[in-house]
Amino acid sequence: VKLRLQLFDRDFGEQDDFIGGADVDISTILNASDGQEIMITKTIKNIGGFSAGDLRISVRANQDGTLIVTALGAKELSNPDAVTKVAEAGGSAKLLLYACVVLLVYFIVGVAFFVQMEKVIDGDDGQKRGMRVIEAVYFAVCTFSTVGYGIPAPITDAG
Repeated sequence: VKLRLQLFDRDFGEQDDFIGGADVDISTILNASDGQEIMITKTIKNIGGFSAGDLRISVRANQDGTLIVTALGAKELSNPDAVTKVAEAGGSAKLLLYACVVLLVYFIVGVAFFVQMEKVIDGDDGQKRGMRVIEAVYFAVCTFSTVGYGIPAPITDAG
């Protein structure tokens, strides 16, 4: 015999959100039925099957067949609103993929910009040349990380 536990958060003025659930095998508790209280800690799983926290309950079966279940506490329960937002975006793996693609596009565009637009003075003869790719990567990283300083400095006709 299994007891299905379901946890919801209580929102004010909104529909309550499902945090997660767990199944508890209570057949041994029912067979004992001597009124002994048994403490159980279960990991609550969310809709995706991931841990949503731990729930501590006490279960007691009385002689007359009544089952008394008392929630004693919960630990590290997840915020279903935050989890829902990640799930709506496609899950954490998709979010990570999107972030990596955006970062890659940023660096490609940044390096291309610095190579095409910025000129540096080359050597002792004072001639201007286009930036090398490695220099452009350096400036793209400085710009992205907002460090904004360094020994080499781009020189343009306007600046």
